[in-house]
Amino acid sequence: MMYYRIYRALPALLILAIMIIIAQAHGAHAVQSNYTLLSFTLAPYECNSMPLNCTTDLRIILIPYYANPFNVSLAGMPSLSSLPINYPSQGIRWTLIWLPDPARAGNGSRTYILVSRGTEDKLLIFLEPGGACTDYYTCWYPVPGVSTVLTMNATYPNIWIDLFAYTGILNRSNPLNPFRNWTYVFIPYDTGDVFSGDRVMEYCGIGINGMMDCVTTYHVGFVDAIMAMRWAAAQGPWKQVVLAGSSAGGVGTILLSYYTVQIFNDSHLIVIDDSGPGLTSTVNPHFTFETTEQSWGYLELMTPEAREIVEETGEPLLGLEYEFQTIGKNVTFALYEMQEDLVMGTLFLGYTPNEYQQVLLYYTGKLRQFAPNNFFRYLPIGYAHMILVYPVLLPPNAFYTFSICGLPVYEWVDLLLEGKPIDIVQVTPYTCVINSTQIVSNISLG
Repeated sequence: MMYYRIYRALPALLILAIMIIIAQAHGAHAVQSNYTLLSFTLAPYECNSMPLNCTTDLRIILIPYYANPFNVSLAGMPSLSSLPINYPSQGIRWTLIWLPDPARAGNGSRTYILVSRGTEDKLLIFLEPGGACTDYYTCWYPVPGVSTVLTMNATYPNIWIDLFAYTGILNRSNPLNPFRNWTYVFIPYDTGDVFSGDRVMEYCGIGINGMMDCVTTYHVGFVDAIMAMRWAAAQGPWKQVVLAGSSAGGVGTILLSYYTVQIFNDSHLIVIDDSGPGLTSTVNPHFTFETTEQSWGYLELMTPEAREIVEETGEPLLGLEYEFQTIGKNVTFALYEMQEDLVMGTLFLGYTPNEYQQVLLYYTGKLRQFAPNNFFRYLPIGYAHMILVYPVLLPPNAFYTFSICGLPVYEWVDLLLEGKPIDIVQVTPYTCVINSTQIVSNISLG
């Protein structure tokens, strides 16, 4: 009963936390731009006053390149054919499969994937949401609102799995679900690096007991995801593959889509990025381009050409330009994001809702202009976060009920799967721009 009460109270708790953060952000916004990486160092007198041997550098790279996930044997993992078929009438039923070494959760423990075998030879790979972190406080501090990642360990079951692995597109029993008969591979998020890390860090800080504390942190979400996808690819062939993710998982689709095309040999891959536009911050020191790159090491995982684009612009989203010019010429990459998203835009990137709206429209507009046949958006006006699974500030079943200008989200996804993608950006409560040119008040799908 207590567990259920926590589950039902979570949306209200999240709203309260966001309201507090916004109030703090408005008061601190004028000075945030003065932060530098010095925010991550201890003054010598603070360090010397501690009884432990410590360093003034709170962010230390221990292993810059942790592992090559393409060279790992997956022979010990069970085959998909050995798992029971999960029929829609049963609801969602998961089988836990442990990933072999060197896959790790953020705390260095073993991690896993969840698999639900469908009745069609179509595959949905889903990357779980769960925040992000780049230092001791955002990764390990036990106070909510300071720590900005939901979990750094692979405990199962947990409240986040209950929220995200049974709702939205993972709800088999809903007849409107475009994926209800597909096979699902759910990749848990427990590394704090938006599935884009292959690096081990040492983070130090002052714990709640006032003592220096240092924690080895495995930002190896890229390693875990690649191993999971390699296993899934070996269970094919698949008629259709979709890579999707929400929030942190959405950000992860940007880097991983390049590798997914190769792993599945699927030049017509469909990617659905839910509320993870891959933008970095110019005001929040924890999530600037420089900080995230140092902590997670994602530039080393890109091709030199994509790396050059990202280094020049500071925005990982634009690295897709290289993919769309090469192996991704036929890839469909779809982004859902609310234009004033309070979680992504304000909580993590530190922008006011209006500032985030401008940044989002500018960079997604650039990519849309560059690749109008590859990149498609669904950008409503609003403050909520996520839609594919349990959302923040929207009803739990919003994937099936939310719409703009007469186009429900689930039908937008249906059209993606049918090869009829639509780019839709809401400009007023009653009007939208369709495919960057046509202004409409209501869409006719006939």
